[in-house]
Amino acid sequence: MNFFEEELDCLGRLLTSELFRNTESATQVLVQIPTMKVANKDILEKVFRYRNNLEAYRECEDLECDNFYLNDHENFRIVLEKHAAKIREFKSRVFHTVDPKI
Repeated sequence: MNFFEEELDCLGRLLTSELFRNTESATQVLVQIPTMKVANKDILEKVFRYRNNLEAYRECEDLECDNFYLNDHENFRIVLEKHAAKIREFKSRVFHTVDPKI
């Protein structure tokens, strides 16, 4: 998630460079970066909260508790995968903006 933050910053610098500064397509993508950064920060905070709850999982003593945390882990994994997919789709839009032949 931290690397996504760095990527978004780099893409923002790319789109505001002299090559793309005055292009409409770059501007349309550029205005989406703050929203993507907020979403990434939200996910990163969820990762920290999730990590802090892992100790409770280690203390499980029965199957019901194990199943709860297993289901919780699976749901969280899906959230992370969806976020990563959104970042990849956004980067794809940036790359298509930079080079429409991609």
